[in-house]
Parts: sequence; structure tokens; C-alpha cells
Amino acid sequence: MTYHDVFINRTEQFCLGIEPESGRTYMSTPIRPGRSLVEFDHYFELDAASFELFQRDPQAARAFLERCLKGDVAPMVACP
Repeated sequence: MTYHDVFINRTEQFCLGIEPESGRTYMSTPIRPGRSLVEFDHYFELDAASFELFQRDPQAARAFLERCLKGDVAPMVACP
């Protein structure tokens, strides 16, 4: 899989983008599991409406991001 970020929010530490092969949209954020010294980018699938909303209003993405960080949303994939 390849990923193409189209929106980067450095303050909240997330990116929005499109996986070109499938056309699926996502939010990615760095996550450091447990006591690991390595940080991994995790990718969480978004529906089209959320993808558009989060680009227009990054604050609206905060609740979804918090759910992702808590582990309440299953990631699409994790990449080192």
C-alpha cells in the first residue's frame, strides 16, 4: 500500500490522505506502543464525509483522533 497525504496538521499531529490504489481515505497519526522506543504511523480509514469535514475543520477531527489514540478504532495498517 502507498499513501498520499493531502492535509497535515502539525499541532494535533495527524495527516489526512488517500491510498491511491484503493481510493480509501484515511487519518494517520504516530503512535508509540507501550514502552517501545519506536514510533509507528497508524492509518485509520475515514468515510468521505469525515475526510472532507476534517480538512475544512481540523478541530472536528479531535474526537476521532482521541478515539484512535485510545485504541477504540482499529487501524487500517501500521507502518514503521
